[in-house]
Amino acid sequence: MTRILVTGGSGQLGKCFNYIKKDYPKILFHFLDIDQLDITDYESILIYIKKLNIKFIINCAAYTQVDLAEDEPDKAKMINVLAIENLVKISKSFRIKIIHISTDYVFNGFADEEIKEDHEPNPLGVYGKTKLEGENVILNSKSKSIIVRTSWLYSPYGKNFFKTILNLSKSNKKISVINDQWGKPTSGLDLAKAILKLINSPKSFDNKIYHYSNKGITTWHNFAKEILELINSKSILVPIKSIDYSFKAIRPKNVALNTNLIETTLNLKIPYWKDSLKKCLKIVE
Repeated sequence: MTRILVTGGSGQLGKCFNYIKKDYPKILFHFLDIDQLDITDYESILIYIKKLNIKFIINCAAYTQVDLAEDEPDKAKMINVLAIENLVKISKSFRIKIIHISTDYVFNGFADEEIKEDHEPNPLGVYGKTKLEGENVILNSKSKSIIVRTSWLYSPYGKNFFKTILNLSKSNKKISVINDQWGKPTSGLDLAKAILKLINSPKSFDNKIYHYSNKGITTWHNFAKEILELINSKSILVPIKSIDYSFKAIRPKNVALNTNLIETTLNLKIPYWKDSLKKCLKIVE
C-alpha cells in the first residue's frame, strides 16, 4: 500500500484526488488542510511524517489569490516559497518524493506559440513571482521532486471560473467575460489522474518540470460560452477586453502550455477541454 500525503486537502485539487481515490485501491491517501497541517511550520510537518509512513507528498497547498497577493506579498511568499523549503527538507531527510503543483502565471504571456517547460519564466505579479521562487527552491535542491505546471484549473469543487459562471447564470441576464486572453482550461479531475500516473511511472522523476492542461486553446469568453450552452442558459454573454476590466494584478495574455513532454513520458492521451467540461458538469448536476 502506497501512502500519499495530499497537502491542501480541502482545496479544489485536493478534493479532486478525494473524488477519484476509489479508483486507486493500492494507494492510501492522507488529506490534510491547514487546520491539520501548516506546511509553513516545519515541526508540524515532521509530526505527521513520523506518524505516517509517507512515500509521496502531493503539494496542492498554495496562496492562489492573484490580486490579493499584490497587497499580501509576505503571506504569499510564506506559503508559496518558505513552505516549499520545509517540504524539500522533509523530502531529503525521509526520502519522500514530492509532486508540487505550479502555474502558468510564472510566464508573462507574451509567447506566440505553446509554452514548453524550458521557456524562460518571467512572471508579471506577486503570485507568479512567489510560485516561481517556490519552483526554484525545488529545482536547486537534490530532492526527488516533480513540478507540474497547469493552467485555468477548474473542477466541481471550490472557487473557480467554471463554478463562477454557473452561479452567475442563475441570476444575471448579462455576463461580461474577457475575450482577449488565451489558454487551455484544465479539469482538476484529469490533472489528478495524470499526477497519479506520474507517481507510478519509473521515468517520471527523470524530468523536473511537466506541463499539464487539457487539449485545445480558447479564450475565457469561449470557455464561458461553452458552459452556458451546455446548461441551456438564457444569459447573454458580453465580450470585453482585459483593459476594460479592473484587475490589481496583470494577467498573462497567452498561456497555452505545451504538454508534449508529459504525453510522451507517460504515453498519455489528454482529453479535449470540451469533453472534460461535460464530465465535470455531470458531477455538479
